[in-house]
Amino acid sequence: GNIEAEYQVPFLTGLSLRTNVGYDVSTGEREFFAPIELKAQQESNFPGSVTRASFRQLNTRFNAFLNYDRSFDDFSSQIEATAGYSWQEFNEEYPEYSVAGLSTDIYGPNRVDVLRTDSLSQVTPTVAEIPSRLISVFGRVNYTFLDRYLLTLTVRRDGSSKFGPARRWGTFPSAALAWRIHQEPFMEDVSTISSLKLRLSAGVTGNQEIGDFNFAPFYSTGGRRAQAQFGRQFIPTIRPRAADQTLQWEETTTYNAALDYGLFEGRITGSLAFYRKITDELLFNTTAPRFTNLSDFVLTNVGKMRNQGFEFSVDGSVVNTELISYDAQFNASYNQ
Repeated sequence: GNIEAEYQVPFLTGLSLRTNVGYDVSTGEREFFAPIELKAQQESNFPGSVTRASFRQLNTRFNAFLNYDRSFDDFSSQIEATAGYSWQEFNEEYPEYSVAGLSTDIYGPNRVDVLRTDSLSQVTPTVAEIPSRLISVFGRVNYTFLDRYLLTLTVRRDGSSKFGPARRWGTFPSAALAWRIHQEPFMEDVSTISSLKLRLSAGVTGNQEIGDFNFAPFYSTGGRRAQAQFGRQFIPTIRPRAADQTLQWEETTTYNAALDYGLFEGRITGSLAFYRKITDELLFNTTAPRFTNLSDFVLTNVGKMRNQGFEFSVDGSVVNTELISYDAQFNASYNQ
């Protein structure tokens, strides 16, 4: 479900408040049954198995935006500003009950309590709970002067539960400038060029697309071959998984310079863009140092990567009549 409301503030022209609340629930079930008579089950130490599982996924979100949009004719200016807050929480539950070593197949997957009496049965109940949360505060200002000089400033601060408490928050600013050259007085006599716009921008974005709790060294029970013998007893062992508790946001800094053009009243349009991207603190599954983890690999922040190049495109309206229209496009790019 989703509910949205908007309020126009009466005492200040151009100021409005908008809120959005959402709540989504997904549920499902899964079952698996392997009869005792199956060849693969006969070769197993625990023939006959049943698995019953279900899941429940809950997504709760809240967004609030304060918008200000106003023109100042005396200064030939327009300002559009936005301040916002976003809160989103995911809760997932995966209960599962597995039994291996059935005494009969007569009930199929409908009963899991028909176990053998000779201890040749395994019962494995598990419940996996995965909560995660993403909180953001952000602001954006668009300023236009003389309808041809444009400035955009943005900043956001995001906090993700996918990182440890000390590295949970990241700040990501950006800025952009644009110049509508074709609206300048000195371009009035240039009839060939119908539009010409120069764009410059620089900004930082964050990446948190990893699994949950990779920063936490969760413990798990070892298998039968990892049991420790004390006298005549074999004691199960537990071991922590490999984890980097300093895991943090991956950050990409991007620089762009572009020129958009239009010729012959828009019959030909296109752009020429140059870019440079520098990704720092890459999130990567890398080999764990020897004797530091009980695992061969660990997810951590490693290295830096740079991409740079240019893109060129041209679109043309070759034929445009009442009976037929034909457009042509060409683009090329280079990246290193």
